[in-house]
Amino acid sequence: MTIYVYAVIILLAGLLLLVFRKRAKAKLRLGEYSYRALVENIPQRIFLKSTDFKFISVNEAFAEELHLRPADIVGKVDYDLYPKELADKYRADDQRIIEHGKTEEFEEQHQAGCETLWVNTTKVPVRNHAGEITGILGIFWDITEHRKLEQRANSLQKLNEEKATLLESILNSPEGVLIYALDRDYRYLAFTRSHQLAAQKEWGCEIKVGMNIMEVITNPETRAKAKVGFDRALQGERFSEELDCSGNPFHRGFYEDRYSPIYDLSGAVCGLTIFTTDISERKKADQKIEVTNQQLTKALDELHEAQLQIIQQEKLRGLGQMASGLAHDFNNALSPIIGFSELLLKHPEKRTDPVQVVKWLQNIHTCATEAANVVRRMREFGRQQIGTDKLTSLDLNRLVLQTLEFTEPSWKAQVQSGGRTIHMATDLTPVPLVPGEESGIRELLMNVLFNAVEAMPTGGTITLSTDLEEGFVRVRISDTGAGMTEEVRQHCLDPFFTTKKEGGKGLGLPMAHSIAKRHGGMLTVESALGQGTTVTIRLPVHDGAPAKIFITETATSSRALRILLVDDQPELCEVVTEYLTTDGHTVTSAENGAVALTQFRSGQFDLVITDRAMPEMNGEQLAAAIHQIKPNFPVILMTGFGDLMKANGEMPPFIRLILSKPVSQISLRDALTKALEPEAH
Repeated sequence: MTIYVYAVIILLAGLLLLVFRKRAKAKLRLGEYSYRALVENIPQRIFLKSTDFKFISVNEAFAEELHLRPADIVGKVDYDLYPKELADKYRADDQRIIEHGKTEEFEEQHQAGCETLWVNTTKVPVRNHAGEITGILGIFWDITEHRKLEQRANSLQKLNEEKATLLESILNSPEGVLIYALDRDYRYLAFTRSHQLAAQKEWGCEIKVGMNIMEVITNPETRAKAKVGFDRALQGERFSEELDCSGNPFHRGFYEDRYSPIYDLSGAVCGLTIFTTDISERKKADQKIEVTNQQLTKALDELHEAQLQIIQQEKLRGLGQMASGLAHDFNNALSPIIGFSELLLKHPEKRTDPVQVVKWLQNIHTCATEAANVVRRMREFGRQQIGTDKLTSLDLNRLVLQTLEFTEPSWKAQVQSGGRTIHMATDLTPVPLVPGEESGIRELLMNVLFNAVEAMPTGGTITLSTDLEEGFVRVRISDTGAGMTEEVRQHCLDPFFTTKKEGGKGLGLPMAHSIAKRHGGMLTVESALGQGTTVTIRLPVHDGAPAKIFITETATSSRALRILLVDDQPELCEVVTEYLTTDGHTVTSAENGAVALTQFRSGQFDLVITDRAMPEMNGEQLAAAIHQIKPNFPVILMTGFGDLMKANGEMPPFIRLILSKPVSQISLRDALTKALEPEAH
């Protein structure tokens, strides 16, 4: 019985022990699961390594940082996951912990794109029940936000310290600007040491924070003026004003007060600050500048007066030089006229060949027309373009040959008188027509040609050639003369520049250059000392066929007119009468306005042509008198001032049309036609 009881007790005890063990194991597994769940869900990165540096276990946060799963990391080492440089560091840290068996903390920086991350790492040696190190437990803490806050705090503290130091230095500065702040009741809020010393000198009291500035300013006038400025600033106005303290015993000189309002957190004005700066030195500098400016103004006025005198002298000198140039051009034009007319008058045998006579007469007419255009061309010297109504289609080859023929009497006599011999050569190729003013282009060629003749004091050869170059007709005039230095070449196109000791006016090439520019072309000079000179003239041609803008002769009037011609120059009256009678008109002439008026009253006329400047009665007075007798009667004013009057828009009363002298048969026909047009009445 007893044995059975003991056996049952032992059996029950064994069963109870088995139950307790199962329950203990269950609790242990539950605790392990709870621990793993805690580790897996905390935000810090956790890992466990073996002593051979392999990962045994990592939590989700650690794996997410590497963009992997925990199962992908277990069994690997740092070299499988990180760059070599970083893996070397981690391996060295792990070896040190295994060797020394101590916990270590590390603070590291990582660059993630443009952002810097701070990490605190704690590594702990793991031991078994025998105290042996079996692994390493690591925890990573992200402390980036903490570091940022710490840096901000440090920066703010440093800024406050700097501001405090600066404010302290300003407030305690014994010299420099005077600064003080007041509340709305004019009580001191703060002030600099320099303002305190100044107040003590001027007002004789020691100012303190809380004192009312109105109570310490002793001068009533100063106090009233200061209050005006304080109140303006308290209204929210920012401004500055200058103070003349030259008579003040304490503050001699000039000062500038700058007022600024002070705002509270609600935006309301709660006070003001005043910055007082000594501007005495600036004022002295301003006064010196003012005196200097007055002196400079006076000097400039004197210089301007001197310049006007110099300009006037230069104008007079320029007019003299222009007059010389004008005479030069007239002589060039008169030389062929005198030469050919002399040949015809003194050598009767020359008149037996009608073709030769007509040719020479044509040359005389052309040169006379050229002389008539000299004054007009001089007036147009500064113009950049010429009127399109004066353009014709020009054959430059014909003009080159014509210029050689016209100028030969002049330059040949000149060179032969000096014992020189000059050969003229041509190399002309067919070129397109160019639009231009014939007299202007001829003058251009003449000026360059005469300049080349003068450049060969011992004789030589002048070659004239033409060709086509990229839309321009090119005329080249080359001489074998002495040539120019580079300095002279650079200035040879400047007006009045000349290297000739006597007789040189410096107008030839500049005039030619101006004419080329007016025609839309250019003139260039190539030269070297001892190697002669080449002047190249380029004139533009039209795209396609050359434009032909011819000035045609005006048809004669369809009916014979009775014309009263009035001029005090008999030769002119004779020429104009021949022009008119040749066209079938009847002409009555008068030597002045008074005689013409008597003839007009007693005769029957269709039109009057009168000179402007005449004795007893001028042309304008005659026109007015004729208007009284017969209103709207056509009167043509024939005058040498015609171009000038037209340019100035001048049209005297009762004058139907202005005809410029010298008069040609073409211009006379044109004037008659226009004066009798119905719309002219």
